[in-house]
Amino acid sequence: MKIKLSTNIYPYEAIINTCYNYLDRVYLYLDGNIDREITVYFKNKKDSLRLGLDKVKDEFLNDLVHSTLRLQVSRNNKKITEYIVNRALYSALPGQKDSTLDSLLGEEDTGLRQPKEDPLGIAIPWEEKYGPSEPAKTGNKLKKKKQR
Repeated sequence: MKIKLSTNIYPYEAIINTCYNYLDRVYLYLDGNIDREITVYFKNKKDSLRLGLDKVKDEFLNDLVHSTLRLQVSRNNKKITEYIVNRALYSALPGQKDSTLDSLLGEEDTGLRQPKEDPLGIAIPWEEKYGPSEPAKTGNKLKKKKQR
């Protein structure tokens, strides 16, 4: 069985992503020109003979529409996604200041913000809270055994 797909309607990336989802069910062969039309050939695998190729074809076409939509949404949201990731990574750097990001967000200070309250004492370093740690007692036991 074969399906001819126009790359004007279905982007090549969406076709490849959809094909990948069906590798466990059928053998897939691709042919054609990426700029115009891709032909997808389906062949049953031995362990999936009970699945009709017509059903697989229908599911494939539905998944192809889904992959195309996901790709379009991803492309449409590319700038905002990059901005969010950059902002998250940037805010993790202590004491960094970027006037471009600040002006976009309307913020004046972009350094790490200290909490106003810390009722549980989470922000206090261990040494300040409990004092310096004691030397390991296992080292003392080893010395005593060697002296005997």
